[in-house]
Amino acid sequence: MLHVKSNISKGDVVTDIYIRPFLFLLRRLEAVDGQDAEIIILPSFGVRSGELTLLSSRNVKPVSGLWRWLLRRCIVTGRPENKRDLDDITFDFFGEAYDALNDKNISVFRTGIERLTDTYTSIKRSYNYEVDKNYLDEVKESGFSHTFSDSFHYELRKFFRESVKSTEYSGEYFRESMLIPLRVYRKTQSTCFTDFRQFLLSLFRVWHVLNEWKAGLGGPLSASQELTHQALIRGYIGLWEGWSMTTITGKPGSEDSTGRLMYHLHNTARLLIPSVVADNASSVRYAHDVLCLWFNQSRFTRYWEEEYRWHSFFLTPDYLSLKETEPQWNMLLRGSKYKKDAALSIMFANALSDLRLLMAGYLIAHFESQKNIDLADLVNHLIMSELYEDRDTHDTLTPAFRRSVDIIDMILRIEHCNLHTNTSWYSGLSETIEVMNSYNERPYIPGRMYTGEYEDLGSLYGAFALLAIKLARPAEQVTQRVNEALAGGVFSYSSKDRIISILKRLKRDPSVPYEGYIISEADYATNVVFFNDVLDKYIDVFSRSKTADIVAAEVDQARLRNTDARLTNELPGALSEDVLLKYFTFTQNSECDRNWLAIYIPVGVSKEYVARELNQTDYGDFPSVSEVNRNILRRLHYVLWQSQAKLTIEVNNLETLLMEVAQRSADQNNYILVIYGSRFSEELRELVYQPERHDAFSIHVDVSARGSRSLPFRINNCLIYLVLNSEQEFSLMVSAESFGELRLFRYPDGTLFNTFYRSSDDPLEGVMKTLWEIEMEITDTPVARFEHR
Repeated sequence: MLHVKSNISKGDVVTDIYIRPFLFLLRRLEAVDGQDAEIIILPSFGVRSGELTLLSSRNVKPVSGLWRWLLRRCIVTGRPENKRDLDDITFDFFGEAYDALNDKNISVFRTGIERLTDTYTSIKRSYNYEVDKNYLDEVKESGFSHTFSDSFHYELRKFFRESVKSTEYSGEYFRESMLIPLRVYRKTQSTCFTDFRQFLLSLFRVWHVLNEWKAGLGGPLSASQELTHQALIRGYIGLWEGWSMTTITGKPGSEDSTGRLMYHLHNTARLLIPSVVADNASSVRYAHDVLCLWFNQSRFTRYWEEEYRWHSFFLTPDYLSLKETEPQWNMLLRGSKYKKDAALSIMFANALSDLRLLMAGYLIAHFESQKNIDLADLVNHLIMSELYEDRDTHDTLTPAFRRSVDIIDMILRIEHCNLHTNTSWYSGLSETIEVMNSYNERPYIPGRMYTGEYEDLGSLYGAFALLAIKLARPAEQVTQRVNEALAGGVFSYSSKDRIISILKRLKRDPSVPYEGYIISEADYATNVVFFNDVLDKYIDVFSRSKTADIVAAEVDQARLRNTDARLTNELPGALSEDVLLKYFTFTQNSECDRNWLAIYIPVGVSKEYVARELNQTDYGDFPSVSEVNRNILRRLHYVLWQSQAKLTIEVNNLETLLMEVAQRSADQNNYILVIYGSRFSEELRELVYQPERHDAFSIHVDVSARGSRSLPFRINNCLIYLVLNSEQEFSLMVSAESFGELRLFRYPDGTLFNTFYRSSDDPLEGVMKTLWEIEMEITDTPVARFEHR
């Protein structure tokens, strides 16, 4: 490679490139005739102290000294700029508040809070453009490695960790601090979801540090500290679910409110985990009631008629991504009219129920009994939707889980529309589990690598089963809503198949005792039998529905035709690669009056395998073109066996066989010795490594002849081909010129194959056959037949 170098001062770097002159010079380069040219600009391997490689080239005609001099002028070098790191610029906003916090001056602290809020919001609003767009949050050329808003909220969350420490002597500082997210969000007047997400995450951090502070003290609080802490907890709950939050999330059904409400719901459920980790009984009760009251506080209205007429129990957030005109909606509505407000109300009620059960299962799976919190009682409140706080008003609470079938049905609700995508409801619940794990793990040390297991919603199904066992009763039946949903086509075939597998995994062995706090050992031993019994009923119902789908399904003719087209395209290449079949002249013919022989490959398959819209699995290469080759070879061997050889000779050893073949192939014409059986196979393979015997039998090594069945040497010009799985022991010497035409019948659709399916007496089973019609032409009888004795 040729290099163009430039001398530079130590420590200098490339600061600029004059693009247009640089491109002008590059266009003057010419490649060496007949060769591919290669150019590397500023190659990294050419950097040395005091020397910089500007360009490296290969197969490029030499350039003049003037060209090199001009190239050096196009690339400007110099000292690197001392750029200021602006990532922590938002830290300066908090300087006054930090100073006032250290000086314990509440009035200055309030002024500092107000000033940092005004500073941030005024800067952010100054760079707004169009609708909900901001230059500082989109353009990073200013030096920020994070957006302006991300940097501010990062510093804000660090500020919470410092200001919460003041709660030991006063709650006013932290009370002012936890109002910052709301003030900032209001003053920025932003309506984009990204700003809402940052606001809610910062507000969630307030709850986390407040619980973490109490747990970090390691002992009981004083009376004053306890009162302060309780007041801050109540104040926070007012922020989280009060009027100010509802004005931000928006009225249900309004524009952009659905995504905000869903994000707020997920984070409302997550409030429980910091409280449980901190073993803070009072905040756990508050967090529980906030979750159970979420539907009521979000100002949803119940739609009783739609709940009754629709398959409303199975309405999940997955339907948000579907248009109301799609078939899945039609099945869910059961012929009734679509109503957006009713759909959202039912959808969020179901989502809240799912999250209640998710939290109960998560507590069972990840937490042991604690000192201050009665986890069994907390789980009972979650599944029964019972509030800790006595309230005089009639609140709209989501239904309780009273029987094991309620929990089984909830699993079916999630799985019936689970497409395993990042936007599915299943994925959203799994993301909540991942976030909760981050609050339920050991503190991390920066720079140290940690590993762990990814847990999705399916990892909690075992905990759900425990709750179902706790609620199991004798003689429970499959619920009416599930039977109606199956009859109404709510469950797809793939979801039925997946649900059957999940239900089978939920079954428990009654002989294995249970040790835990959620149910006594005696009750477990009794109830697990009831639970397994109702699971069997569900499995039976879904299995019968799945069987009915298979029987009613049509055969996927398009996929069968694709199989025919694939084999048609692959067959010529496969024939040309086979050691024997390549000697035939392959042709296609559509004349019906020829002596066609039908060959087919029969395979017993289930109806499910070939059913249209049921089996989504790719057929792949079944049947494969190699299987077609084997059947054609089988026919060729049969034809050769039936041919009367010109000469039959008995041979007792390999030497005799080799001598006879050498004599009859002395004319150097193309021959093939097809050896059936394994009588001489080992000796023939060893013969390759015995060059001293080659001359005696006119053997010469031919690596190109090596194949799966052929040996890498020839006798004169005779190829050695082994058929080891033959029960008979003999050899045929055939002239390659005797292989004539290999004709295949071409069907009207242009393919050479016809794949079809035929049912058997069992409607779930049948036979798939791939058929083709062949005419094989052998123009001469074998030269000799050697009987192995």
